Amino acid sequence: MQDSPTPDTPRLEILFARERPVALILKRSPRRWIQFLRWDLECDEIEPGSWLHTRLRPRYCDLSPDGRLFVYKSLRHDQWNHWNTVVTAVCRPPWATALVGWTSYKGEGGGRFDSNRCLVTHIHSPTSTIGSAPEWLTIEQQPLYSGDSTIDKVDATWVSSDGRRVEYRDGVLSAADPTGAMRSVARFERTEPQPCPSPPDASEWPSEPRERS
Repeated sequence: MQDSPTPDTPRLEILFARERPVALILKRSPRRWIQFLRWDLECDEIEPGSWLHTRLRPRYCDLSPDGRLFVYKSLRHDQWNHWNTVVTAVCRPPWATALVGWTSYKGEGGGRFDSNRCLVTHIHSPTSTIGSAPEWLTIEQQPLYSGDSTIDKVDATWVSSDGRRVEYRDGVLSAADPTGAMRSVARFERTEPQPCPSPPDASEWPSEPRERS
């Protein structure tokens, strides 16, 4: 889901996990800065995370069904200061530290989680690889061709994965409680980026996911 900003409020884009009440908020600031924030929908706790200076489109990103991993495609400057370098990375939200990643050409990149154990990347010819995946995570390649796109996770219906309505108006993020009544979750304002180091566990893979009964 997304909303247009006012001069004093940032644009938010929210990706919901499909199996757990957790979401990743992408908060956009001026000059192409993006902050990752993890939202626990059970207790309405929002954990701030990494800031990235990049171009990032949610339609090429995905949150794993359990919400523990995030795959994203970002564009970065090349040696001629053009947005031509594509980085596809898997991280532990809300931190953007790449557990495994690939660089590729501009027309490629991004991916989707078919399950907690299967990641499909949209890369045909990676130019380099960063890190490695654990044995329990299968990584498949399915390049995007002209006219293709991944499923757009920016949901215009403003509904979370558990069916609750979510709204973002005038800088206020609200969500419906079990009775359907709307409650305020957080207020967002435009702020200057404040990049900070990721914690040590952001560089470690989470434990092997359990099979759903």
